[in-house]
Amino acid sequence: TDCQLVASLGRSFVIPQLSDSCTATSLGDSVLYPYFHRVVGNDAEQVDTLLAAARRFGWRRIALLHDTSPHGTSVARALAQRAADAAADAAD
Repeated sequence: TDCQLVASLGRSFVIPQLSDSCTATSLGDSVLYPYFHRVVGNDAEQVDTLLAAARRFGWRRIALLHDTSPHGTSVARALAQRAADAAADAAD
């Protein structure tokens, strides 16, 4: 993704980066991206918020419509995993 490319350049040129839009969970790897930091939650944290809302409203089934971009697939994977962990039924 563009975010990963820019984060890789930051590592190569030792340039600290602060992002307000890159949410890919993979960017949290401080070994691969030691100079990358974000000011927004990552995809997994956003999914936790979605699942908390579902629990709050008593929803037992949820569906996520997403595109095939790295962001869309990252959120979908995180939702499926977190829902499975929480024994919820998530349709993709």
